[in-house]
Amino acid sequence: QLAELSGPVSEWLKRQSPHLLTDCASVFDLLFDATIQAIGTHGGDAVGRPAKGNRWFERALNHPAGRLADAIFSDPKAHSLTSQSGIPDDWKKRLQKVLAMEGASGACAIAIVASRLTWLFEIDPVWVRIIVLPIVDGAGSASEAFWSGYMSGHYVPSHALYRELKNSFVNLASQSAQ
Repeated sequence: QLAELSGPVSEWLKRQSPHLLTDCASVFDLLFDATIQAIGTHGGDAVGRPAKGNRWFERALNHPAGRLADAIFSDPKAHSLTSQSGIPDDWKKRLQKVLAMEGASGACAIAIVASRLTWLFEIDPVWVRIIVLPIVDGAGSASEAFWSGYMSGHYVPSHALYRELKNSFVNLASQSAQ
């Protein structure tokens, strides 16, 4: 039954996440995990790829998987994170769960996470290098979703992040020119 309600449940979790993550993190995690499982079994990917161009980020904003990824970043702990402080372990677990989703659901989660890449890299460059950056040069929807999300952020990367992305930027430009 939760599969049919994954849209409203994910929207509710996104809106309530500041309160839930502060006062009832175990309840948040229970609903978060159940919703991920429901999306996976429901086949939340029936719509497939975005119809026009590379619009994964726009799609992710209203997709249950995108909302779940977004809910993680609504945690009030975000305000206390500083440069090189590291991503909290509970965030890592949640982020890795949404990034592991398959198909369009996973692509939507990737787009949301990539939209915050500059900030995530500032907080925890090691984790980003290990978990997120390998997606950049992958094939298909995951890489497309990454670039859609990253480009939506409109942030100039730090020199360190730019060095990490430079070859991928060149490859992306080469592919676009063909």
